[in-house]
Amino acid sequence: METVWDSDGKIEDAASLLGVRPDQVQAAVAYYADYPKEIDEWVRLNQEEAERLEGAWERQQAALNR
Repeated sequence: METVWDSDGKIEDAASLLGVRPDQVQAAVAYYADYPKEIDEWVRLNQEEAERLEGAWERQQAALNR
């Protein structure tokens, strides 16, 4: 859904960025329409994990350049 949102809701653009068919993106949108709280929680958890991993990578890079 983040890619769909970042694509201004354009299914074709999101599909191209994700490397999937537009009908697969449409299926994800349909699922999100029925279960937004569940997906929003997954999105939040993914963002937190990405931030954690980025922080770890930055600390490792700093350790290499000490």
